[in-house]
This record gives sequence, structure tokens and C-alpha cells, in this order.
Amino acid sequence: MRRTASLHSHTRTATASRTAHTVLRLLTRALPVAVISHFAASPGASAAEFQLDLTHKDVEPGEAESSGAVGVGPGVTGAGYGGMRPLLPVKISIRDISPRSVTPLDQIVVDVVLRNVGKEAITLPFRSGRHWRTGVHGQRDIHLDLWLTPPGGKPVLVALGNAYGALDIPGSLVTLAPNDTLVIRASASLLGTDKWSGTLTEPAEIKTEVSLGEARWDDTRFEIVNTSRLDMVTSPTPLTWFEAR
Repeated sequence: MRRTASLHSHTRTATASRTAHTVLRLLTRALPVAVISHFAASPGASAAEFQLDLTHKDVEPGEAESSGAVGVGPGVTGAGYGGMRPLLPVKISIRDISPRSVTPLDQIVVDVVLRNVGKEAITLPFRSGRHWRTGVHGQRDIHLDLWLTPPGGKPVLVALGNAYGALDIPGSLVTLAPNDTLVIRASASLLGTDKWSGTLTEPAEIKTEVSLGEARWDDTRFEIVNTSRLDMVTSPTPLTWFEAR
């Protein structure tokens, strides 16, 4: 009787062992596929896109916006944009420009994409306009400029707008994880393009470029303590320019 019970016990153990090996073998075969699928999906799934509209200004009640040129304001010590350093690991590109056919009387809207191409998270200003104030900690500013170059001429700069952020102002900064993007929509009047010499008598293709600069401000006064600049990026499609009639 004891021998029979021992035989049954051995048979159950052997069966359980075979079942465990079978399950383990199936899991081992499936595991690489699951792991590959997970890592293949992660970059796309984890990347986020944030949007900032500079075509309107986020000025809160009782808040004074600085409307002067850079380096102009209460308590300025005369610091300028000297000693440019490389910006944070950001790649800049132009997603869209509209309209594509313009005259000097038109407004142009540009969608600029900033992508974090580094390995660490970065923080960028996330409010439109300029809000520099004394005593505010960690103030930062980024400014976008549009460059238009007529055939055979020199480029003309047209300001697109500014974004602002500070540690003391909730919601004024955005954090981009690696591969996250910030899309900035900005607009500008083309009236400044009368600065280029000559007149375009016929419709012409105008080279369109965008540049971005960053400034960091002293906590107690309007003084630039650090500046940087991104390389200029060219729109893949030029503008068609018509003289106003």
C-alpha cells in the first residue's frame, strides 16, 4: 500500500514538473517579444506635446507688463546680450507658416516646434508676453524672431514674440522630458519689411527663417545674467511675396 501511494506521489510530482517546464518554456519564448514590444512603444507613448500661443498676452489683473526693449526697466544696470552660450538641448523647427502668399500689409502666423533632444528633462518659459518684475525668483525669457530675405538682398528681422516664466509664478514654466515638444504659435506684422532696399516689382520667393534666444534675469533687478541662442532654422517652403497695391 505504501509502495502504491509512493508511486502515485512520484507520478503527480513528475506530471507537475513537466507542466512547470512547459509553462516556463512558453514564457521564455514569449518574453523577448513582450519586452521588445514594450520598448518599441515606450518612446512614442511617453512623448508629450505642449502648446503655447503667443498671439495673445497673458497679463493678469494688477500685473504690469514690460513693454520696453530688452534691458530697459526699473533698476536696470545696463547688462546686454553679450557672451551668448549654447541653449538647452533643444532642436528648433518650423511646422507651419501662414499665409504662404503675402503682402507687406499682412500678418503672418508661424508655428515653431522646440523638441528636447537631450537625456534630461528641461524647463522652458510657458507664458506669453514680458512680465519682468523685481524680486521675482528665477525669471526667464525666450524671444522668437522672423528673418525674411528677398532675392539678392539682406535679411530683415521681424519680431515674433516673447515667452516668460519664473519660479515664483505657478504655471509659467513647462517641463519637457526627453523627446517632448513645445509648439509655439506666434504672429508678426510684415510692415517692418519696408526696411529692405529696392522694390519687388514682381511676385518673388522670400527666404523665411526663425531664430530663438533665451535670457535669464537677476532676481532683484532687471539685469540679464545669462543669455543663449539657437541656430537659425529655415522654412522648407519659402513665402511668395506680392507688393501691396
